[in-house]
Amino acid sequence: FFLSTQAFALVGDATDAKTIADSQQVSPAAYVFYAGSVVLSGEKQRAGLGKCQTFDQKWMVLLAVKDVSDVRGGQKRRSIAGPLIHKVLNALQGYVLSTLSSDLSSFLPLKLESEEQPIYSDDGYAYFGYEFSTRMSVNAT
Repeated sequence: FFLSTQAFALVGDATDAKTIADSQQVSPAAYVFYAGSVVLSGEKQRAGLGKCQTFDQKWMVLLAVKDVSDVRGGQKRRSIAGPLIHKVLNALQGYVLSTLSSDLSSFLPLKLESEEQPIYSDDGYAYFGYEFSTRMSVNAT
């Protein structure tokens, strides 16, 4: 997996999303979600009688940290999250998603698209979201 589990108590995906509820949250945690794709149109994106298709894919990463010592201000949670955010960005920016068979599809390196506003809960959690994109070409046989 492209995120080191040494830095996080949990590195999960959409199947682990149920733990995002504050009462069940593990901290620190990073969740990676597939956020959809768009089929590109045009001659270069659709070739070979439709057998070659190009998609733009979106992936989200949600980082969760907890510290109850500064629930109102959030500074401690931001200082905990800072090095973890750096790890996430270093791990994902430029990462090329693997495929089961390189004959069937290929990906461009991931690019950071946006950073969401942090969300702070009254229970001491903070959530930091990042959206990444890639382009994927699929060649049907």
